[in-house]
Amino acid sequence: MRIVTPEKSIENIEKIPFIKFIFHDFFGFRCEVLDASIYSRNCELEKKIKYSDCYLTLSRDIISLKNNKNYIWKVRVSLFEIKENNTISSISFVNKYEEKFSLKVKDKLGFLYFSSEDNIPIITLQLRDISFSKKVFNHFRDYPKTIAAPKKTLFSALKTAEKELENESFDLIKVHFEKAIRKKAKTIMDTIQKNNSTPLAWIYGITSNISGNMVESGNYHIYRGVLNEEGQRLLKLFDDSTNKLLDMGMIEKNYATNQKNTIRENIKGVG
Repeated sequence: MRIVTPEKSIENIEKIPFIKFIFHDFFGFRCEVLDASIYSRNCELEKKIKYSDCYLTLSRDIISLKNNKNYIWKVRVSLFEIKENNTISSISFVNKYEEKFSLKVKDKLGFLYFSSEDNIPIITLQLRDISFSKKVFNHFRDYPKTIAAPKKTLFSALKTAEKELENESFDLIKVHFEKAIRKKAKTIMDTIQKNNSTPLAWIYGITSNISGNMVESGNYHIYRGVLNEEGQRLLKLFDDSTNKLLDMGMIEKNYATNQKNTIRENIKGVG
């Protein structure tokens, strides 16, 4: 895919394997986009587009722009370089055509620049929350340190999650985390890094999925549609771990709300 303008590029969405993109959509950093500015080759502003309910998501190798209905564009990229100083910081990526994408932070605002080969901006997206840029910068800064001690990093995140969730039923899931970390710490960390996630987000994501499956199984009901005490704790564990993902910017509010509503409807039908 070659980036042109946000309106035209929707016709040229890059084909990305479904499973790979699902991982990106779930684990990628995301932030609301306020508007897009399109420039001429002389760096003159040609057009400004206001967006409504539009989000930028960035994983280790996928950048996408999405509204509530579909993707405006999505493209795979490779990390090019990280530059930081007192006035401006940037992370640069390139796509398969060697076109450059730079996430820049300047004057307390976050922008994503789509630049030509001579680094002239073609499109800039203004982001609502500078914390999005901080999350991305922290992720790429910490990548070498995190990968150096995967088992220690994952167990530390597990301990943090257990403390923050404060739920007795977490023990039912914790034992599986411990077993997986002891056997496959590097593989797990590679997957987390590949999908631009974090160890803590990985734990919350798995906890949300497993606790949700457990309360929908019917094994934690008193009778049809009514959970026992363990089931109620598991439902709270599902809600709290989902909320943690929402707070971290890993999922959108609408998605979290839909998941909570769906699981409660499913609980009514089993037991």
